[in-house]
Amino acid sequence: TLIINQVLSIFRQLEVTQTLLAERRAKEARVNADKSIVLIVIIGLVSLLLILIFVILILSSISRSNRLKRDLIEANIKSTELAKVKEEFLANMSHEIRTPLNAIIGFSDQLKNTPLNKVQLEYLGAVRRSSRHLLGTVNDILDLSRLGVGKLQLERIPFRLSEVLEDVIIPFRLSASEKGIEFESSCNMSDDEVVEGDPLRLKQILYNLLSNALKFTEKGRVSISCETNCNDEICDAVITVRDTGIGIPPEKLNDIFEDFRQAESSQARRFGGSGLGLAISRRLARLNGGDITVDSTFGEGSEFAVRIPYPVSDKQPLVIDDLSFSGNVSFEGRRLLVVDDDVFNILLARIIAENAGMHVDVASNGRQAMEILNDSEYDVIMTDVQMPEISGIELVRYVRSHPQKRISMVPVIAFTAAKISRYDVEYMEVGFNEVLQKPFSENDFLSRIASYLVNAVPLPDQGHHSDVMSDRLYDLRQMETFTSGNVEQLSSIVRSFVHSTQVAVQELWHLCDSDDFQGIKLLSHKLLTAYGHMGVSLALPVLNQLEALEPENCQKEEVKFLLKKINSINNRLHPMLEAELLRLSGTEFVKKT
Repeated sequence: TLIINQVLSIFRQLEVTQTLLAERRAKEARVNADKSIVLIVIIGLVSLLLILIFVILILSSISRSNRLKRDLIEANIKSTELAKVKEEFLANMSHEIRTPLNAIIGFSDQLKNTPLNKVQLEYLGAVRRSSRHLLGTVNDILDLSRLGVGKLQLERIPFRLSEVLEDVIIPFRLSASEKGIEFESSCNMSDDEVVEGDPLRLKQILYNLLSNALKFTEKGRVSISCETNCNDEICDAVITVRDTGIGIPPEKLNDIFEDFRQAESSQARRFGGSGLGLAISRRLARLNGGDITVDSTFGEGSEFAVRIPYPVSDKQPLVIDDLSFSGNVSFEGRRLLVVDDDVFNILLARIIAENAGMHVDVASNGRQAMEILNDSEYDVIMTDVQMPEISGIELVRYVRSHPQKRISMVPVIAFTAAKISRYDVEYMEVGFNEVLQKPFSENDFLSRIASYLVNAVPLPDQGHHSDVMSDRLYDLRQMETFTSGNVEQLSSIVRSFVHSTQVAVQELWHLCDSDDFQGIKLLSHKLLTAYGHMGVSLALPVLNQLEALEPENCQKEEVKFLLKKINSINNRLHPMLEAELLRLSGTEFVKKT
């Protein structure tokens, strides 16, 4: 029994010990569980806080991004508006500056034709030189501004590099001779190399480089060399201008292409200039896909190289030479309407036109011009573009839409101070025949009018008929040979040519309106023979281009441009031939009597 009690006591102690151990473990488990719960809660709260922070950051980033986007949009809108305002400002400034310049230059030219003593002539020469210098500076500033806002558009027309270089070299050769400086030129370009680009801007680049070379060279020589490397697609033209002038310091080589910068500030005082020529030239070269590089030794001279890769063109160059007025056309009895809101420009135009023998009416805005047109007939209308009440553009639209042909068919020439091309597409589409840019010379003014006077009568020829006058558009010597000097036969040929070409040109326009370019090719081929026999050399390149048209790849605007050139040639040619017929009829009468 004692043993059993001891065993039971041991069991009870074990149970108590086990119970205490279990309780202790349970207590420890509860403590650990509480700690785990607290830890989980802490981790959850931290995670929630991190998520909240992350969400706040994302929302803040999105908000900032949207705000920046709005700011960029607003900035872009403001930038566009500022660019538009700048463009409008430049257009207005161009008009405001060129308009008085037109009066200054124009009246200076007219004053030159009046009796003046030696001192007055010197003063007048100073005024003319200063005004033209100011015009050149204004043109440079406007070009630079248009380049800056990307508004200067390059033409893409076929032209011969050799012809552009010849046009530039000839006047500078004369200038160098007057200054006592040698002028050398060497070019390996072929007359057959026709490229596509903007010949006017290439001339502008070369003019700036050669002008600087002559200006900064007091003795020695100036030279220009030209090389081309052409394949079937690209003609890489490299034109180098060298001089033995004052040179450029090495540290100034990069500055000379900056706006309004010259190598030395003293040069502006000594040699003049605005410091824009090289800046404009480099930008124009880069706009053409090329560049200008310079190499110079201070005190010894400079070398500027222009490299421009031009696309090779399989088309013949457009005939864009002006039909210059040479004073052999009579304007007696012709009626001109001048529309301009500037009294000085009206006065200048009236003086030039009336001195030439025209009757001139004037209007200060488009509304007055409309009223005048309804009561009177005119041979030509010349109108400013920017005018109060009704602009020149609104006026020409009114003219072209008028039901009466005596009004709707009148040639309209735009006056404008904006720097645009003579045959600007936008102006042509509105209805203008062409553009006369202010300031204009007396020759420009009269030549534009003469080209649209269908019945203008040439003044009597003071020389012998057999002499080939440089002002004539035709040469009848071949026809005189064919007819063995028979006046009656020659008159019949001339009369037939005038009638047939009038009909043929009307047919060309009809074919163009019908998009029948194949018909234009065939008719142009026939006209080539007729114009060739009559010695109308000016028309032959235009007709050659019409004959070479590819109907599948033909641009209608290009065809219209060429047809306008034929019209312009005929408008001068036919009156001359009519006068020739009058002369021949007089010759015939003398022979018969």
